Amino acid sequence: MTLRLQRIGDQHRRDHYHLAAEDECYFFGELTRGQDYTSPSKRLISNLKKKRGANGYQYKASAIQQAGDMFRGAIAPTAWGTVTFVPVPPSRCHGDTGYDDRMLRVLQHMARGVNADVRELVLQRVSYQASHESGDDRIKLDELVELYQIDDGRAEPAPTSILIVDDVLTSGCHYRAMKRILLDRFPGVRIRGLFIARRALPDLAADFDAL
Repeated sequence: MTLRLQRIGDQHRRDHYHLAAEDECYFFGELTRGQDYTSPSKRLISNLKKKRGANGYQYKASAIQQAGDMFRGAIAPTAWGTVTFVPVPPSRCHGDTGYDDRMLRVLQHMARGVNADVRELVLQRVSYQASHESGDDRIKLDELVELYQIDDGRAEPAPTSILIVDDVLTSGCHYRAMKRILLDRFPGVRIRGLFIARRALPDLAADFDAL
């Protein structure tokens, strides 16, 4: 099965409650409860998130290359000179032993051989527990906004179009926090989101239809 680029529409937005109707976001695959490694989305995301020393860590590099190639194939040639690609910071900040720059590396691989503007425009002040490890105690939108800051050393030239890039779109909390910080610094800039996969929640109504 080949992952293909899709846009978040009204039929998806219920799964990402932080997203507003005006948010323009794109994804390639879906993650659903109970998926195993036969799912290309599950396999790619799981390998991408491998921690150093973990079983299967050797697959992380190939997952980074696969995601980078997937992004490059989806970007129109005319966009390379106009779009600034900004990775969402990982939950562990620079200097933390658990820091994982996987999305920056994905974008750097994507940018090989093309004139792409890849910048860590948003940095994170302190570390927090990753969403996929924290259960119900997930970090809140306003808390994320307080943790994020613009890297002044990378702010020039000012971008005119920004693509916020992350591995998985869950509630949309990180995207909205990034968007708020970037718009505060660069008012009026066009901002979109690009994700490898989105979390798809089960359709509870379907369970009642089967009764």
